[in-house]
Amino acid sequence: MDRPIMCGIVGIASRVPQDDRAMLVRQRDSLRHRGPDGAGIWWSKDGCVGLAHRRLASMDSPPTGNQPMLDSSGE
Repeated sequence: MDRPIMCGIVGIASRVPQDDRAMLVRQRDSLRHRGPDGAGIWWSKDGCVGLAHRRLASMDSPPTGNQPMLDSSGE
């Protein structure tokens, strides 16, 4: 099988805001083999929590499956 079989997710949690946000992007992109169909990143307002993912889309996957998912307030 030459297609990945699962998405990938990475994250960081810190007591102090993170200045090197590019680190999370590098970690996310190291998982490209886990999901070549999309990528996303989210940071908390205080900069202490960051989440990132690589997405493997199913053939019938709707656009609402894109991430990061936000609530009605945009968070």
